[in-house]
Amino acid sequence: MHNERTPLTERLAMHGDMFTASDAVIADYLLSNYPKSLLQNASEVAEALEFNNATVTRFFMKLGYASAKEAMADFKAELEFIIDAPINRYGERPLSPDGHGAEIAELLQIEQENIATTLTGLDVAAMKEVARLFGEKDRKVFIVGTRKEYSIAYYLYIQLLTLRENVSILREHSISNFISGIDESSVCVVMDFRRYAKLNRQIATYAKNLGAKLVAISDSRFCGTALIADHQFTVASKSTTMFDSYTAAASLINALMLYTIAQNGEVFKERLTKIESIYKEFDVFSSMK
Repeated sequence: MHNERTPLTERLAMHGDMFTASDAVIADYLLSNYPKSLLQNASEVAEALEFNNATVTRFFMKLGYASAKEAMADFKAELEFIIDAPINRYGERPLSPDGHGAEIAELLQIEQENIATTLTGLDVAAMKEVARLFGEKDRKVFIVGTRKEYSIAYYLYIQLLTLRENVSILREHSISNFISGIDESSVCVVMDFRRYAKLNRQIATYAKNLGAKLVAISDSRFCGTALIADHQFTVASKSTTMFDSYTAAASLINALMLYTIAQNGEVFKERLTKIESIYKEFDVFSSMK
């Protein structure tokens, strides 16, 4: 059972450098008018922008589609991906009877594809900028992840907390206290995966309105948080089960840490030394006995 992603969002990013002024207007319309734009055909997009149909059709063909109709079919597939519930993907699948674990081989292949798709499409300039923000010790970092996304949010939180102070993660019992600490100099990192909890968008919007830097890590360029983010990273999440995979999300965070440490090694050295001495004093790990 594969949770296939539409390639349209990736194509917009890949071909952005080739866009004419009209192309840029169309791309901006498609992104800023989500989800309405996902349900419109090419004629409706052209009418809304007061363009002729040929201009819109040429735009989609530049993205590699045979026609505008094919592109809009991808758009609708993206919408179906966004609103799909796990129960719709549930199904018992028998294990391989020969004992060779064919399902494990399939799982490995899919996870490798997820990681390759996610890391190959990374915006390195955006990664370096986020890493720079993380390196500013006086800038507070707030990490948001609700429900399943909390696992990947915590993965980022525990690594950043090792490197620097002023890092907070959203916890259900302290939502108001968490939000009240955000200000215009903060960085707010939101993990936003389908089915897109309203709280993610609410906190992201609040932080954005204050002037904080907003970083979205999501499985769709079209989810609400991604659309308003200063920096957005898309994660491939195909899976063989009803549950989306966060393996590539962890790899993305690993890549982010790579840049963060490389750019700010001396900034973090004092804290790392202090933490290591505490580990030893309190005999935290058995290997230190």
